[in-house]
Amino acid sequence: MVHRVKRVLRYNLEFVGHSVSDVVRSRKRVLYFGWLGERNFGDEALFYCIERLLTDKVRLYGSNKVSRLLIRNFLEKHYFDFLMLGGGTFINVNKEVVDYINDKRKYIQDMVVFGTGAVNGEFWESVKGWRDMSYEWADILSYCRLIGVRGPDSLEYLRKLGIDHAKVIGDPVLILGYDMVKKKERKKRVGVNFGFSRDRLWGKSDLRFAKKILSVCKVLHTHGWDISFFSVWPTDTSFIKECLDSEFAGSIEFDIFNAWEHDISTAMKYFDGIDVFIAEKLHAGIVAACTYTPFIMFEYRTKCRDFMKSVDLLDLNIRTDRVDIDRVVYEVNSLYEDVDRYQRHLYERVQFYRQQLKDFAGQILTTFDC
Repeated sequence: MVHRVKRVLRYNLEFVGHSVSDVVRSRKRVLYFGWLGERNFGDEALFYCIERLLTDKVRLYGSNKVSRLLIRNFLEKHYFDFLMLGGGTFINVNKEVVDYINDKRKYIQDMVVFGTGAVNGEFWESVKGWRDMSYEWADILSYCRLIGVRGPDSLEYLRKLGIDHAKVIGDPVLILGYDMVKKKERKKRVGVNFGFSRDRLWGKSDLRFAKKILSVCKVLHTHGWDISFFSVWPTDTSFIKECLDSEFAGSIEFDIFNAWEHDISTAMKYFDGIDVFIAEKLHAGIVAACTYTPFIMFEYRTKCRDFMKSVDLLDLNIRTDRVDIDRVVYEVNSLYEDVDRYQRHLYERVQFYRQQLKDFAGQILTTFDC
């Protein structure tokens, strides 16, 4: 209770400081909707990258902090210049997002979609409690001034809703792409990412998928590969440790890098020490792309496929309910043998989207006279 009170007071004091600075510097003030404050590396990275793209002319206020401000009702009615649906897969994901946006639309006249993904009913229709809210989203998106989405599947969904002013700009985290390719040292080092999704993945079992991944690790270890793990969320770290204990019982020691404990630049340095990466969580794969580390994407939800299509690597996208151990081992070795070509390919695609993201940010600044 005391900790919660202190946190709320801190948020309110921060807001006072920011608001004074915003007035002095004539910044636009934006209410940002995203999954923040949960120590999730990907969602925090999205906020950081969008804020960086909009330079010093815009202040993003995370919805998680605004909800704790003592004068939040007044602020939501009078303070913000526009609403932003941030990176993440929010379009058509649940009723709560629709209700939140519709409530804010009563007072905030403009809205922007920045690198967001759309839910694919192909997967979500099997998830208990989910229902298609395309009609509501068609209304919301028609109200948006600017719409940039993560990938081609998201764009196709919006086209079906009759939204014709959207475009693919890539995932905002791609702005972190290195300016130059750092060549891999080729020391047979593979990074591995998997985690906990509450069994909301293709195959409906986190544990079953984890066992497949660790079977791949056993084969790679036998063939001389050095293996480490990359976690993007505290809950994922606990799950990885439990799975390692169950499968290896301490017979082999593995390092786990907790990206959520570090700033983004430090987390990206992890990839300097590996040659190939295999990822389940979306932004683990996206950060690998930013560092031009060849990777395999395990599509636990369709958002992963959407991203892999955007970077023209759909052949390296494997659904979590269709994992063949021999195929994964083969793909890891193939990426390793042809690492230079894959690094060049990633460089070209990431640089393309870096420019798209900069252009879209520029559109926002111009449209809202920032």
